[in-house]
Amino acid sequence: MNKIFLLLILIFISGLVQAQTRFRFATPDGFSISGVKVNAYTPFGIEVFLYSDSVNGDFLSHKGFNKLHVEGKNYKTLDTIFKTEIPVGANITFVLQPEYQWLDEAVVSTSRSEVKLKESPVSITIIKPYLSENKIATDISQTLDQVPGVNVADNQVNIRNGNGWSYGAGSRVAVLVDDLPMLSADAQTAQFGFMPLENLASVEVVKSAGSVLYGSSALNGIVNLRTADATSTAHGRISTFGMVYGPAAKDSLNWSQSPRIAAGLNGYYSKKIKNVGLTVSMNMLNNQGYRMNEYEKRLRLAGKVKVQSTKIVGLEYGMATALQDGKNGSFLLWHTYGQGYVPLDSAYNFSNAKKWSFDPFITYARNGWTHKFLGRTLVLDNKIDNGDSQNQDNGSSLIYAEYRVAKSTFSNRLLFSGGLVSSAGETHSPLFSGSQTSKNKSVYLQTDLKLVRLKLSLGGRYEHFKLNSFQQSRPVFRAGANYTLARYTFLRGSWGQGYRFPSMAEAFISTTAGSVRVYPNPALKPETGENIEFGLKQGYRLGKFRAYADVAAFSTTYRNLMEFTFAQWGSLTQPLLGFGFKSVNTKKARISGFEIETAGTGKWGKADISLLAGYTYTNPISLEPDSIFANDFSGNALSYAVTRAEQNTALKYRFRHLIRADVQVQYQKWECGLGFKYNSMMLNMDDAFVSVISPSIKTAWKTLGAAKVFDLRVAYLIRKDTKLNFQILNVFNSLYMYRPADLRPPRSYQLQLSYWF
Repeated sequence: MNKIFLLLILIFISGLVQAQTRFRFATPDGFSISGVKVNAYTPFGIEVFLYSDSVNGDFLSHKGFNKLHVEGKNYKTLDTIFKTEIPVGANITFVLQPEYQWLDEAVVSTSRSEVKLKESPVSITIIKPYLSENKIATDISQTLDQVPGVNVADNQVNIRNGNGWSYGAGSRVAVLVDDLPMLSADAQTAQFGFMPLENLASVEVVKSAGSVLYGSSALNGIVNLRTADATSTAHGRISTFGMVYGPAAKDSLNWSQSPRIAAGLNGYYSKKIKNVGLTVSMNMLNNQGYRMNEYEKRLRLAGKVKVQSTKIVGLEYGMATALQDGKNGSFLLWHTYGQGYVPLDSAYNFSNAKKWSFDPFITYARNGWTHKFLGRTLVLDNKIDNGDSQNQDNGSSLIYAEYRVAKSTFSNRLLFSGGLVSSAGETHSPLFSGSQTSKNKSVYLQTDLKLVRLKLSLGGRYEHFKLNSFQQSRPVFRAGANYTLARYTFLRGSWGQGYRFPSMAEAFISTTAGSVRVYPNPALKPETGENIEFGLKQGYRLGKFRAYADVAAFSTTYRNLMEFTFAQWGSLTQPLLGFGFKSVNTKKARISGFEIETAGTGKWGKADISLLAGYTYTNPISLEPDSIFANDFSGNALSYAVTRAEQNTALKYRFRHLIRADVQVQYQKWECGLGFKYNSMMLNMDDAFVSVISPSIKTAWKTLGAAKVFDLRVAYLIRKDTKLNFQILNVFNSLYMYRPADLRPPRSYQLQLSYWF
């Protein structure tokens, strides 16, 4: 009898130990929500941090609670106090209401942890997936070019005129996918065609120095693509499109006797099976291009596996990989203004490019601590055919590893985050004067303190760079504050330092494109910068339309600014008598200005409206126009005043005014969207470039003036899972340039059919 009684006691105790309280989080229509952050309180006031990262968006606990604080990305915060303690072993489902206000949108790029858009100390714009889907973008650069303050030329992102034009070499904007760099090891060029559009969750564009958190290439800002995680409900999409380029506005530009066309197919499938999330995607493109000898063909396959441990609470791990094979022909400079779609001397540069990435990751989150390891291997291999005996085949590889740790305390009011980063790059090609290597090691730390109305941010980073035998170390710092003036009014200010090391291409490239030569500069020095910004974000509502208006004033000062400069760098026996491009340090410069932006979603009557628009004014000037920064081949002293085409202090290849606007209206089964882009006339350029390459460049520069481009789109929802899109790009068939000797596309027509499942 005693043995039976003892056995019953043991079974009872074992049941208590094994019993678990299960909390599940779901949308109003019943779909599970993963990634919910929960602060749970016991009756004794002890706070335990839990994360709903386990199967089906729930979490398990061995304790009973009487109070919960729940936060989910893009869902309203839920605070619940139970009348009685929830006993161990209960099963409860909480329904979270979606939060449609832009001000409460969660972003991660400014602090490496989720914060609300309204609390960010710097300017940041969020791009919704609808913009790239409905604009039938073939890569993300076409969507970025619609963002206020952003301009994209030659696959180079330019935020608030931080960049000029540098033949695609070197970037002052860190371009990332899921927090991992997507810049090539050799030229620091964004791999836009290799970046996923099929399963996009959002794109965050940070318009301030981000070097403390993201390193050298973030001197001018950050672009971070975030892909969507798999859910317990299977979902996917497949889209196919066709496009035809119309005739140009000038008859002399129409070099082809037959229409130029493009077609593409892309899609993804995503599902969470028990504790394993699976996502696969595919992208195909065949674009004949609108210019002679320019085209693009590619096939990309990608997959991601994310496992949430059922044995260790808060542990998840996985990997993502992508493989792409492509062929393309590139275009550098036109033959003449009248033959703007024909390359200089009818030159061609065809490339067979293979790209591969492998990204393992591990995350462990428990009791307020988050540990994360991220890795990336990015390999590029290009076989070049340019009809020249010079071998320009090139390849590069990047190995990147980062460990992050974050700890929140004092009821989430204080957050410490830091990390260790190590990366190594290698390139091998006669194009880069042989084999070159680069290494980077860095450590960073940031503290975010949230008081009642005030949020403070302070961070620092120490970087060590090595480019072949040359090496240099440097610390950078940042500070920011965000103050809540009223419920929907937020005042912010920030100061940040930036540091950019030369890319291997800027230092060592030696190549010829047509008759234009690009010269190396192994003596190129790193550039530094400081950014100051003050801004005000105001939420507003017009009926059921919720939006924000943002006003920001900014100023960035650069030292040893690296600029692509055209001069006589070679002997008279070389192409164009030795004239060509070289990256040089052009002393000190400042870019100041202001920006006004508004974005929002909601209803106007019975129609749904989405809006993103903004105006940016910049004053980019050389602060030392008479200072000598280099000597040409003949020993002549070069300064900004000597090399400029216009007698002003404006930096080259930049614009004073930028306007971006996109509005979409949905009514029942119909959607209509209108996009507008405006770049004022380029302020300045290299005088030798204008006079030596083609005098018609200056003619076009003055004749074309500002770029004004309208895009129009219409869509019809055939069924709730099938949509047909029609789009006209460059509706008025405007002729315009984003950089010299580069006429942009004529009017084109696109048709897309999409199916969701």
